[in-house]
Parts: sequence; C-alpha cells; structure tokens
Amino acid sequence: MIRILFYIAQSEMEEVQKSMKGSFVGIGINYNLFNDTLAIIKAIPGGPSYKAGLRAGDRILFADNHKIFGNNLTNDSLVNILKGKMDSTVKLKVYRKKDGKFLNVDVKRGEIPLKSVDVAIKINDTLGYIKIIVFQRQRIRSLKQDWINYRLRE
Repeated sequence: MIRILFYIAQSEMEEVQKSMKGSFVGIGINYNLFNDTLAIIKAIPGGPSYKAGLRAGDRILFADNHKIFGNNLTNDSLVNILKGKMDSTVKLKVYRKKDGKFLNVDVKRGEIPLKSVDVAIKINDTLGYIKIIVFQRQRIRSLKQDWINYRLRE
C-alpha cells in the first residue's frame, strides 16, 4: 500500500479546494513569463480572452492599470490580478508582437473549466491509457464516462 501525506496550510486551503472544483473564474489563458513579460501561449477556445480577440504571442503589459512587466511578479500575484469575480471586466493593454501594435482590450471574466485528461490511447480491445493532468473532485465521477465515450469513438 502506498500512502502519501502532506500538510496544506490553512491560508492555502481555499486555493487547493478551488483547484479541485475543476474550474475557476478568470480570463482563460495559458501563459508563460518570457523575460519580464506575460506572453500568452494560448487563449482557451470559447473562453473570455479568446472571445475578446487575444491570441497566442500577445504580451499583456497592464491589467487594470497594474503594470505586469519588468516587476519580477510572481505567478501567484499574476493569478490574483487576472482572476476575479464572475462577469467582472479587466482592462488589458496588450502588445501584439506579430503586428507590432498596442491594443486596449476589455475582457469579461468567466468560468474556465480545467481540462483534466490530456491523452487517451487505446492500446488494444481491453486496455487503454488515460493521462490525467489535473486531479479534481469531478474527475472521479466522470472517469468511467470518459472511458465509455473513448471506446465509442473506435
């Protein structure tokens, strides 16, 4: 039997519980800090940023007058700036590198589902592989249905 025990500080417990929910309220981007700037890797299709026209490669420079470049911001502080209340708006100043243009974009925050299954491969008729990248409460309930849906795709 394998046992894994760890301590979660009370101050961090709310965020852990939110991540287990399977969604969050935010602008819906995957990003990376490139040099000193937040670079969008992907605007989640159908999400608030995607609907607002943000694209991979865009650099977010300001969010509601918060300078988010050159400040050595942590990932946690960026998340706190970009997440917010459902249907609230964040005003972004974006540099679109491929066009060499600065854009002002208003993004209405919305619920962003967390994708938990990254890969599903059928090895043979009785064996398959499902790679779960985010473990969450709803994942337990839907894993069987994912497998059924996957098998129906044969």
